[in-house]
Amino acid sequence: MEVNEAGSTTDHTAVSSLTANDGGGSKRSGAQRDGDRLDRVLASVRALGVPGLVVAGFVFIALFPGALTPWDVNECILGRSLETPTWQHPFGFDLFGCDYWTRTLYGARTSMLIGGAVLAGSMAIATFLGAIAGWSGGIVDTVITRSTDAIFAIPIILSALVVFGLTEERTIWQVIGVLTMFAWPPMVRLVRGAVQERVGYEHVEAARAMGASSAYVLRRHVIPHSLRPMLVFAMPYMATIVSLEAVLSFIGAGLQLPAVSWGLMLARLGSQLRVSLRFAEAPHLILPGFVLSLLIWALVRSGERLRNVRVPK
Repeated sequence: MEVNEAGSTTDHTAVSSLTANDGGGSKRSGAQRDGDRLDRVLASVRALGVPGLVVAGFVFIALFPGALTPWDVNECILGRSLETPTWQHPFGFDLFGCDYWTRTLYGARTSMLIGGAVLAGSMAIATFLGAIAGWSGGIVDTVITRSTDAIFAIPIILSALVVFGLTEERTIWQVIGVLTMFAWPPMVRLVRGAVQERVGYEHVEAARAMGASSAYVLRRHVIPHSLRPMLVFAMPYMATIVSLEAVLSFIGAGLQLPAVSWGLMLARLGSQLRVSLRFAEAPHLILPGFVLSLLIWALVRSGERLRNVRVPK
């Protein structure tokens, strides 16, 4: 091997040639890899079943809530306060005469946005730290894992309560930022373990022996194949995040009005109505709680099905 200024490029080309054949064989190999990826995706989609369809329905609602209701989310008529459900208003009206179906739909947008954004941010942080810890080992691994354990030891709801207690205004993006700060530690362990397992594979050792840089080997051969445990964990964990946001809003430490949230809707139910009104005159006001439970069930069941699916090699 010739050592010169272009040596790094030559090494990366040599490493890439390990997975390609000459001439038309390279194209066939690429097509086969694309077909394998498609087979894995289709196998995962088929395995999701009914829970997956429910999650897909909530994603559609989050993206297009106005497509399922003709009413304005902020239109409230006090004269219709606590009216019971009808065909035109399937969830009835709340204490202030707001259409409860419309507010439930827009509450789904809030929950899915917070859950998805916090999950994406946590996965990015966990992938970065877990890959460094699993690849480097030694003192770097020790520092990252011990720091992660220290943060993980503090309940996320307690950490969020402390931070939210220092702020007067709590918007959706502030809630996303605070929850992301404390939601990533469980995923670091998953990525770290998967990377440590992948490092011992023959093609990874061959790439390192041929002089490929650590960044190249991680990006090309390790991280993409180490994400499955975190992806399986992601959907049930998103259910935890959605529940956490609802609990924080319910106890008055999360989102604030005029935001629309299932937790805020249930908090208004608990703070402004008597027990007799809640279940005798306006039982429909508990419906956001059932919708929240449906979403959590679908996310948890989807994660379980992904964990058990056997994808083609």
